[in-house]
Amino acid sequence: MAMSEHPSSRLACGRDMDAVWDRIGSPPDEHERTCPHCGQARRDLGELASLTALERDAELHDPALEPDPAVLGRIMDVARAEVRRGRRFPLDEPADDEPAPELTVSEQAVSASARRAGDAVAGVQVERCVVTLVADGPRPRSTGPTGGFAVTGPDSYRQTRPSQVEAALQITVPVTASIPSVAAEIRSSVRRRVSREVGVDVVRVDIEVRDTHDV
Repeated sequence: MAMSEHPSSRLACGRDMDAVWDRIGSPPDEHERTCPHCGQARRDLGELASLTALERDAELHDPALEPDPAVLGRIMDVARAEVRRGRRFPLDEPADDEPAPELTVSEQAVSASARRAGDAVAGVQVERCVVTLVADGPRPRSTGPTGGFAVTGPDSYRQTRPSQVEAALQITVPVTASIPSVAAEIRSSVRRRVSREVGVDVVRVDIEVRDTHDV
């Protein structure tokens, strides 16, 4: 059963979750056998497939139980949201000699903050927002938000280095809007708000204008 691809349904490994769903009735392929992200998605979607099979069996005996055609689409939307909620971004990038960060934030929380920033620009309506973690290797450390050091223990101090993310927004704008001006305002709004609310640095904001609307 083929599903349409959504930008927000990408797993952390890069494979689309709908592709995993299409293969749910087949043995895992070479990639899926070693990928923890696909493995978890197969387990979650396997439960969904089992429940769906039970519902189909019940429908054969009681036609009144036949669901609305849009039910599967709504179920997949929920599944995609759960995948995004389950992915975690570190708030700080550790140095090479430091352990993995203990403080994390959900991808969904970062995306919601960026979406609110876009919607806050006059006349803009954000249709979709996708955020991704940037992993580009070591970069210069910066001081904390107050110019000092972050406390990591009773007698321990270190400079913080916020994680970097990229945001991609699909928007509609008023027919009278200057698209370059609106795009510049959105980029500034997203960077400020996500930094203030979440504490990560938005280093790139891609904007796609999908349509215009009357004011």
